[in-house]
Amino acid sequence: MFGDYYNEKGAYLGSDGIDDKRVYQTTDAAYDANVTSMIGEDQSGPDYEALKNSSDTHDLGTTNEFGLIQLTKMGNKHIENYKDGVEDTYSYVNKNGKTVASGKHGDDWVTPSVGAAFNAAVNEFVAKDGNSNRVIQVNDASAFNPLHDLDHKTHFTGESIDMPFLKTNGTYSNSISTLTKADKELTGSFIAILSQKGFSKNYSDNGIIPNTVHSDGHKDHFHVGK
Repeated sequence: MFGDYYNEKGAYLGSDGIDDKRVYQTTDAAYDANVTSMIGEDQSGPDYEALKNSSDTHDLGTTNEFGLIQLTKMGNKHIENYKDGVEDTYSYVNKNGKTVASGKHGDDWVTPSVGAAFNAAVNEFVAKDGNSNRVIQVNDASAFNPLHDLDHKTHFTGESIDMPFLKTNGTYSNSISTLTKADKELTGSFIAILSQKGFSKNYSDNGIIPNTVHSDGHKDHFHVGK
């Protein structure tokens, strides 16, 4: 798998042709300026080094053997594992069909498209007034092998993320009934940004959180997905 570029909505832009499995999130403008516009007669050719060094480009790390990237290893200091940050321990079947012994493999793996869009959404959210020190916690996404069952009913494609509700005091809640109106609005404002990045499967209990719809089993977390 080559180094692949995705825009802020998770749309695939192209590859640099280097087989290093790296994933980058950049803007359409930066990609066009350094790659697309440089291809053709009398042009010097794509300048991937300039693109990688652009302030608009973020190196999100490398994909695993199933083509997924880990949300908490994308290099974004504003994204962290839920609670104590300890990754899930489990055995799984690798791509060759062999069982890999129990180890800390995590359950926060997503497709590069979802990872790129989520990274861009978090950066946009924390850039808003009052959010600069905010850290976004992620709970359940997909296992290292997306087909591995970690009791996530809808998390077998690497396109879903479960998260605790955001509170205005900088903490989190796993009870929708404890949220103030301001807490709900804050959580909803983050989901609104995710919606702009292509997340359309956004759920909470009774749709209480702005920009979500009702789904059973979402009183202790909200769900976003593509």
